[in-house]
Amino acid sequence: MKGDTIIMATIVCKKEDLNFLSQFVFFADTKTPIGNKVKIVTVDGTLYFGMINNSGCLLYTFGKTQDTINSVFDVNVLYSLINTLSNDDTITISESKISINNGIAEYTIAQYDMTIDIESFINYDITQNNVLVLKKLQLIDKIYDFATGQNLEVISLQNKHYVASNRYYVTCAITDDDISVSEQVFYFDKKFIKLLQLINANNDIVLYYNSEKYCVHINNFTIITPVKTSILPYIFSEEIQKKINLPYVVKVNINALKLAVQRLKNVVSDKTNCVYITITENGLLLENKDGMYAYENVPLLSKSDCLISHVYSVSLTYLYAILQKLNTETIIIKMTNVVQDSVCITLHDDDYKSLYVLMLLEK
Repeated sequence: MKGDTIIMATIVCKKEDLNFLSQFVFFADTKTPIGNKVKIVTVDGTLYFGMINNSGCLLYTFGKTQDTINSVFDVNVLYSLINTLSNDDTITISESKISINNGIAEYTIAQYDMTIDIESFINYDITQNNVLVLKKLQLIDKIYDFATGQNLEVISLQNKHYVASNRYYVTCAITDDDISVSEQVFYFDKKFIKLLQLINANNDIVLYYNSEKYCVHINNFTIITPVKTSILPYIFSEEIQKKINLPYVVKVNINALKLAVQRLKNVVSDKTNCVYITITENGLLLENKDGMYAYENVPLLSKSDCLISHVYSVSLTYLYAILQKLNTETIIIKMTNVVQDSVCITLHDDDYKSLYVLMLLEK
């Protein structure tokens, strides 16, 4: 691909000065030819590292320089060469070469002649527009893995909850007292929101936005991403709440349930992947009826008696995945006693700050 003229002066620095490239490796993708390429360029006497892909633009302000630099590398190759070094090791990056500790080791790496227009993002400024403060981003670890599927690779902010879904099996929401309240529903590219967490997990993040883009400045990083839309609905609408706000409850020790589900996973066919849950007088009965018959009977801490004898079929894989995300001693499972009209069961921690909607399978 024909692109920018390659101009490469020499960059000399300690390995620790390039540790930020780990964030570029996370942000990279191979969906476009430039998605995993990092451009190193001088603009107005400042050296920048930048990347553009389907998730947006990631910039890092490296520092002042007198040199003129304009070069493009594969970020995975570049980072793999420096990742095993000690922080005090000296790295010299010159045209098509990386030298370590003044020539003890040297590698030739490819430069790419392609256009990556990070310059248009360097002076992009929407700080005079709308502001949203993102809090407790570490919570997205509890829902991130479920944000999959076409037009669903997003984390949404809804009604003081971070929300994700894979549509057919699990929709989940996580909240905390400090999460920002907003009447507007936001959809963030999942890689963008995870990158913010990786860079600054334990601090509030100020996000600027307009109708087209979100922009965040953290330390030397600038991250700009397009405003997203999604087929993920507003799950707190009256219509959806009628389906997922279920009336009856059983409570189980989560460790006992985890162990039972883990054992069943060893015998249940990946093809059928179905487990039948029945509330009995004595416990929560989990059965595999497809292929090798197996069951586990997990003692209940409490139950709504109207649920006794009702059967709910769910994905064992996703039940197991949900249990790994819950951090609680007691798991609360909500159900309806009108199973034929129900679409799901829901799982919660004991303070109801986590919600996992697990869809029922056809029996």
